[in-house]
Amino acid sequence: MRISEIVSNASRSTLWVEMALVLFFTVFVGVIFYLWFLIKPEALERAAQMPLDDLHPQEPLTLPKDPHADHAHKGER
Repeated sequence: MRISEIVSNASRSTLWVEMALVLFFTVFVGVIFYLWFLIKPEALERAAQMPLDDLHPQEPLTLPKDPHADHAHKGER
């Protein structure tokens, strides 16, 4: 089978398209529900003002250092 045959046959079946639409809609409604009902408004306000909060500065997120990262640049292992 060629790719053109697969693509042309896939467009005839709307099952995958309908399933993707239902999945997208479910995720969308889930995110809206989470934002409106499960997150407290105070938490959203704090998060929105975090970059501007000079009274309570936060440290930037740092990732743990990989001990093998320095040797990879030098060609040593």
